[in-house]
Amino acid sequence: MKKGVVIWFLILTWACFIPVSAQEFEGSTTEGLAFAALAVRDAEHEHRLVFEKSVDEADYWNDQRIFEQQMLERNPAHYRSYLNGKKKSYLKHREICGSKCGHGDYYYRQASFYMQYDSGEKGSFLTLIQSENADGWEVSYAVGKQHLR
Repeated sequence: MKKGVVIWFLILTWACFIPVSAQEFEGSTTEGLAFAALAVRDAEHEHRLVFEKSVDEADYWNDQRIFEQQMLERNPAHYRSYLNGKKKSYLKHREICGSKCGHGDYYYRQASFYMQYDSGEKGSFLTLIQSENADGWEVSYAVGKQHLR
């Protein structure tokens, strides 16, 4: 009896999180929904992060951008689903948090990118890519797997 209750509890818990994503990404593949859900989990983690040193915060966000760039290169549709999920989560967090949460500078820079993200309706969109000639990042106009600077 207990085992059945636990299984139903897990199914209902899982089901509570899926309908919101499914409605927001109507017409997406199941994989796209999985990337949107991953984005929400990642964003919730990022909202709670506290760094003692700004260099640690910079390292974290640099690694996050590399992860996102690799996702874009492997599958632009999954990347767009992921960033749409991040955008929704960051917009929601901004309503709750405002400026009282005390996030760091790098958080706010990345949050600004997520909140302004627009995947575009025709497959082209703006993104951040690692600069080839420096240690920085630059905005890139992406069409599918091609990046135009």
